[in-house]
Amino acid sequence: MTVEYWRAKIWGLLHDPVLKALHNNSGRGKNSFYKQLEVMKPWVETGKTPDQSGGKVLENILLADYIASASDRSAIGSVTASINYAPGKNREKGLEITHLLSGARQEWKINSHDELIKGKRKDYLVQKEQKELLAKVPKELQDPSIKDDIKKIKQLYWWLWRCLPQATCDLFKDNSLMLMPAETRIPDASIWSHVSMTSALAGALAGYDLTAAQIQRWQGNDELSHPYLAVFSFSPVQELIKSSRKMRDFWAGSWLLHYLSAKVCWQLANQY
Repeated sequence: MTVEYWRAKIWGLLHDPVLKALHNNSGRGKNSFYKQLEVMKPWVETGKTPDQSGGKVLENILLADYIASASDRSAIGSVTASINYAPGKNREKGLEITHLLSGARQEWKINSHDELIKGKRKDYLVQKEQKELLAKVPKELQDPSIKDDIKKIKQLYWWLWRCLPQATCDLFKDNSLMLMPAETRIPDASIWSHVSMTSALAGALAGYDLTAAQIQRWQGNDELSHPYLAVFSFSPVQELIKSSRKMRDFWAGSWLLHYLSAKVCWQLANQY
């Protein structure tokens, strides 16, 4: 796996502001802090990023966002009405979010709500994300020497994937930020799920062997990466669950299916 593959995955994690749900229309369409990361400088300094460049391979990587958006929420690009956290006419209101499976509704309001609405919201959130949250990235993963160090780039990626959500909650002293939706108009999928999916797809669409030269200039005889989706299932699941006579039988059956699925996924993840 090349450094460009990992850069594509890091872009996927940070292509949306992680605080997107708290923005109003003035700041929602921007990016997170990926342009300020040392590892992304080779893309940023040449203007070769998926959301800026029209290059063929970068356009292919950009598809990751569209595919992920279609998978974790409805296609609502034509819906022009916006829904904001703490809207102008009712700034004391938070945002009504919906459970993805049950449809249960919850009024979500962050602990620092008053601080958010008392000044310029965009400036407040940009300060939080582009400076304070960026500062939580381990310093050794922001050293200029990281640009071509695959080991450190991988460490940075895994830190962003695993630790950034908790770092965001810690910054606001509010674990409810784990519930931030990716889209306020249909708030039933979290921003963390969306960027994780986008990152996985971005890596697949970039390909393991993507080079810096291909980022800068795509040759006509080069082939774009075409990811594949592997689907597997255990059966008969219904019969296994239905045969439970006690709650502990039901729990054990569910746990067993989860365990087997996790083992298979772990093997595939280690191999690919």
